Amino acid sequence: MNSAAYLDASAITKLFIPEKDSEIAEEIIYSFEEVFTSRVSTVEVQRAIALFYDGANRDSWITSFRRWLEDVTVIDVSRDIVNLATAVNQNGALKALDAIHVATAQALGGSDLAFVTFDKKQGKFAELIGMQVQGC
Repeated sequence: MNSAAYLDASAITKLFIPEKDSEIAEEIIYSFEEVFTSRVSTVEVQRAIALFYDGANRDSWITSFRRWLEDVTVIDVSRDIVNLATAVNQNGALKALDAIHVATAQALGGSDLAFVTFDKKQGKFAELIGMQVQGC
C-alpha cells in the first residue's frame, strides 16, 4: 500500500458534497499519510461546492475546503506538466483537465503514488499507463 496519493477533483469533491461513494472516498483519502493534488482541483472543487450549496452554507463549505487544502500539497500547473499532459493525451482520450491531473500525478512519481479518482474514464486511462488507481 502506498503512503502517498494524488487526488483528482472527483475524489476531493466527495469530501464536501454528499454523493454516491462519498464515504468510500473519505475512507480511501484519509488512509494516506500524504496527499497531493493539482492547483486545478481548487477551481473544480470550489465550483462544485458553489453550485451545490447556497448562501451562508456555501460560504461555510468553501471555507472548510480551503482549510482542508492547508494539509494538502497543491502542485502548480507548470509548463512541464502541460507538456506531459499533452504527450499522454495525444489521442485526445481525456478531457483537458483530466489529462492535467494524470500528468501531475505522473510527474510526482506515477506508479509509486496511488491515483485516487472516481472518474471511470480517467481511472481506466491512468491504469493503462501503469498507475495504481483507487476509487472507481
